[in-house]
Amino acid sequence: MRIVAGDLRGRRIIAPAGARSRPTSARVREAIFSMIGDAVQGAAVLDLFAGSGALGLEALSRGAATAEFVEAHPRPARTIRENLTALDLTERGRVRRMSWEAALAADRRQGRLYGLVLLDPPYSLIPDIRSDIADALVPVLSADAVVVAEGPRADAGWPELDLHRRDRRHGGTSVSVYRRGEAT
Repeated sequence: MRIVAGDLRGRRIIAPAGARSRPTSARVREAIFSMIGDAVQGAAVLDLFAGSGALGLEALSRGAATAEFVEAHPRPARTIRENLTALDLTERGRVRRMSWEAALAADRRQGRLYGLVLLDPPYSLIPDIRSDIADALVPVLSADAVVVAEGPRADAGWPELDLHRRDRRHGGTSVSVYRRGEAT
């Protein structure tokens, strides 16, 4: 895998071994960042269910100020750390090996706010956790936050977020972009 655009364009990133990870393809990453435009510039990014970290790394390459990578599993978390080191991004990126629940609860307690949230949970979990994640995310969104949710092609999106929404389909992947504060 490679970074698609930005300061690190063309730089190689590694994906964690094993079937647990489903890295976002370069085509879908390009589509996502095209959909959100300048929202990435200077943003505090939360890459929730980070997996390979490809989305958060792409955001950092394209001008995000910082990125928090939340990944509960040890192998993917280690791989993201290795990528941050190889790309010289350890000052701007931090890996938090914990559950999404623990991460969002800690962010809420600490008053941390994000301008861009990249949400790519395992597709099989989406129906069971969608409402809980939406409830936990809202308190950590900045006033003009953008949330990007990736899911299977047939996914109905995240209506629980109750934000302005735009959807696109790319092969077997559905991408929904939610904006707080203004229509998309």
